[in-house]
Amino acid sequence: SMTQKAIPKSQSREVAERSFRGAFGLACMIGSTHFIPVDKEDPDVRRELANCKNPDTRMLYDIVTEVRQTPVVPVKTHLITSTDETNPYHFVGSAKEEDKHKIVLADSVRQSGSYACWVRDDNSKAFSGTRINTTLTTTAARTLFQPVFCVAGLNEREMPNHEFLVVKVPGLCVSSGGVLVGEGCGYVLFTRDTPGAKQEKFQWYHETVLVPGINHHRLEFDEFDASLNSEIPEELRAVCYSDGDPAQVAAFDSTLEMLSANKIMNNKQNASRSAVEQGLDCCPIFKIYQAELPKRTAKYRPPERCPMKRKIRKAMRKEAGLKMAPSKTEAIEDFLCVAGDVLAKACTPHNIGLGFEENGQIDRELELGRYPSLNAIFATSKRNWTDEIHKNCLAQLPNGIRTF
Repeated sequence: SMTQKAIPKSQSREVAERSFRGAFGLACMIGSTHFIPVDKEDPDVRRELANCKNPDTRMLYDIVTEVRQTPVVPVKTHLITSTDETNPYHFVGSAKEEDKHKIVLADSVRQSGSYACWVRDDNSKAFSGTRINTTLTTTAARTLFQPVFCVAGLNEREMPNHEFLVVKVPGLCVSSGGVLVGEGCGYVLFTRDTPGAKQEKFQWYHETVLVPGINHHRLEFDEFDASLNSEIPEELRAVCYSDGDPAQVAAFDSTLEMLSANKIMNNKQNASRSAVEQGLDCCPIFKIYQAELPKRTAKYRPPERCPMKRKIRKAMRKEAGLKMAPSKTEAIEDFLCVAGDVLAKACTPHNIGLGFEENGQIDRELELGRYPSLNAIFATSKRNWTDEIHKNCLAQLPNGIRTF
């Protein structure tokens, strides 16, 4: 039953989020992957840490330097990414249109053959919508990769000619932090309900969005064009975070050679601690996104007054293999017309940065904002830390970093 599946999952998450070992493991992973050994101490790092007033900012840096026995520099913030997804339900129309409650007599209810004292408005399409998966990747530099939307679970009748279909839509994107990834285009994926479909989606995502997006950030921030160089320098190493979804893990395994060639390191977070470790779960982006979508609709805007609706129809018309019901097609079209505006409201640079600050991957100092914060990492455990536990974790942290 639902209770047998949901309650143990909630309990395991509560236990994991209160775990000292979980927070300690996260500190070990960040300490071992967020710093790059160098031959000489970087003058900018020396100057920044010398003027830093908060000892917590340099605590993990000092421990890693002692473990490596060499100077280190932090991984650049635009090369620290977090990938996650959400599945909002959408239908044509706006949830602002409240149901009309009707006052009736008890005799009228009995005679009608229904026990309902009020009914949903007949014009509402709330029960003819669909769930559309949204995959986002953000960076600690407060930028956003192009969003990818996926309509999953289609049957053979709805998509007879394909098992995995990609529709490219111009203008379906969000600019964040002054970086526009993907040439101003977005993607809508359609997948059949077949084994391995989710893994195939993430493999495509790595090849088409993640790796090109990271290389685009290298070009924008560091003026390094990966397409013109045979080898990417170590100081431009990227660190990517994903949750414990089996399909994501399997996709990283299958694309490992490509990721290694592009100097991309994947860190898998504890699935049960996703709410306190995952950058996108620690910020309000998904909460705003889910709350605002039902309030938006393009139902009353014809294509001649809604360029996005015209582009979506043109892009989907090219794919003759789609034979979905009109109600589902209308819901997808309406969703895509408003999703970009809602993401622009949710994915502000401030909101994106909050996630990486909350999980300790970057410190909160505005002047710096690129060093991991050890106490913020420890604070991902929702239990109160005693002085004894804190001292024990600090004492064992060098050994933990060496094991990664």
